[in-house]
Amino acid sequence: VTAASELRLLCSDATVALVAPGGHVKVPRNVVHVTPHLDDFDVAERDADSFGREASVSFVRGSVESVDAQAHTITVRDGDVERTLQYGSLCLCTGASPAVIMNHPRVIGIRDTESVEDLCERLRSARHVVVVGNGGIAMELVHALDFCDVTWAVKDAYIGNTFFDASASAFIMPTLL
Repeated sequence: VTAASELRLLCSDATVALVAPGGHVKVPRNVVHVTPHLDDFDVAERDADSFGREASVSFVRGSVESVDAQAHTITVRDGDVERTLQYGSLCLCTGASPAVIMNHPRVIGIRDTESVEDLCERLRSARHVVVVGNGGIAMELVHALDFCDVTWAVKDAYIGNTFFDASASAFIMPTLL
């Protein structure tokens, strides 16, 4: 959604289409520019058609099944209906999937609003939580889990290695635990 909106701003004369499987899209709102490279915002769910009208973006309901780069076409499927759309330039934004360590009812990956809501519900009665990972979400989660015991498993030499060097990690470690 953000990519479609940004493309529309950068290429005002271009036709921009957003392909998404449902009738709703997640959009940023209450955006505050904290620094030139950091924004604070909330995520809201919007009706895809009304978002498309406001952003001057065509909304196509479905999932991309295939891309033919030579013919400049994508195949979109919505249930049993399949159609082919032509494009001049293509921006694929597939989203991310968390690396889940095992398939178990008590193991969840955090990536979107729904998975966070699921986690919040599960944490209400938690006494001990194991956090696996060393990214930004894991660091925020460890910091917020001040009401139960936490075991934090990371494969790296120090916490937050994507964001900090070893000295900075050692400096902020007491605030996370």
